[in-house]
Amino acid sequence: MYLAHFRGLWPGAKVPSFQVHPGEPGDISGWENEDCQTLIEEGRRQLDAQRDQTEQIRSRAQFLFTTAIGLAAVSFAGKSTVFAAKSDVPLAIWSLGLLLTTLGLLGTASVIVARKEFGSIDTALMTTAYKPPVPPKLAAGYSRQVGSGANTVATLLTVYRDAVLLVMLGAICWGAAWLAATA
Repeated sequence: MYLAHFRGLWPGAKVPSFQVHPGEPGDISGWENEDCQTLIEEGRRQLDAQRDQTEQIRSRAQFLFTTAIGLAAVSFAGKSTVFAAKSDVPLAIWSLGLLLTTLGLLGTASVIVARKEFGSIDTALMTTAYKPPVPPKLAAGYSRQVGSGANTVATLLTVYRDAVLLVMLGAICWGAAWLAATA
């Protein structure tokens, strides 16, 4: 899933999502209007929360991206020590750190720019597609829309978590390479 998310770096490319949402909503045909209103309000809150969570993850990913670039700059500044080492071990560890950090950077970039899929209700379409009474149909629409957003948020969080791990491992490798080169 992590590597498949790299497709999001290309404009308009669709990225896969984890299927974490429980599935299709139940039948609400017997619900009263008041119950449908409650479902509509909850659906709106869920969709808003999903968008907020996505923005929080994107903000963290932007910070990680910048931090990883700074880490790479520090590592490249000290590469002469690694390249001048008596054995190839420091260079191998340094190269592994470069690979891990690059993978972390690509994952972070995909979290930032990949197309996100969220459900929404098209109010213009509602005026032509829905016949009165509208609340039961709108409530059913909201209950169908929250699944795609839940899957998107779970996927972004997972990819971001993996990117953090890769960047941390890359930093550890670069530190280990420098220690091995100076020992």
